[in-house]
Amino acid sequence: MPDITVVVTARDRAEWLRRCLTALAELHNPPAVVVVDHSSQDKTSRMAARDFPQVRLLRRQPTNVPEARNAGVAASATPFVAFAEVDSGWAEGALDKGVELMRQYDRLAVIAARTLAGKQRKPDPITKSMASASEGKEKDLPGPSIQLFRASSAILRREAFLEVGGFDPAASPTGPTRRLVLDLERAGWGLAYVPDVVAFAERPQHPAHKPKEVVIRRKYEVKRGDIEKPRSL
Repeated sequence: MPDITVVVTARDRAEWLRRCLTALAELHNPPAVVVVDHSSQDKTSRMAARDFPQVRLLRRQPTNVPEARNAGVAASATPFVAFAEVDSGWAEGALDKGVELMRQYDRLAVIAARTLAGKQRKPDPITKSMASASEGKEKDLPGPSIQLFRASSAILRREAFLEVGGFDPAASPTGPTRRLVLDLERAGWGLAYVPDVVAFAERPQHPAHKPKEVVIRRKYEVKRGDIEKPRSL
């Protein structure tokens, strides 16, 4: 059984999802995969169920990406989880390295990978920001501490994610990831940028400066009972 699950959120991009799932399946040590289809109107769910029977498929009513990711983590059965979108993926060996580091560093909750974006595979802006704005390396973490990360290029400890309630769907569009950082830090967990762990993305992502945050968090408990069981096709 794999030690890590990749949670892929998808909506109306069947062919992109096919490409993403194929790449994950072709890794030397394939991870478990959970696809959260949040209200696609095309053939996304049918394609995933037909062509990738090893993938767990969750169908959700119209929802936002943070809620979809929460459901995917709750549905995972492994101690570690990585995120991906239909136009992103993981380099060979990156997930294995992430699992190794998670087992080595008990306080580590999130590994922020180095993201190479576009056809030329250049570091995206948020990766450059993490590398230049890091807070220094703590002895019990594998890399510099961070205050932001790209969700689709992150590996996390499922226990820590569930402990703090996952992503906060009530936060502003740039807020859920930042809110998760704050919640994990307050709970004593560590987050680190590890450039040796590499993710790919078709589109670069720019860091949000001074993101607006919700003052009073709407507690969103991630529970297995929150998962909507897939309907038959």
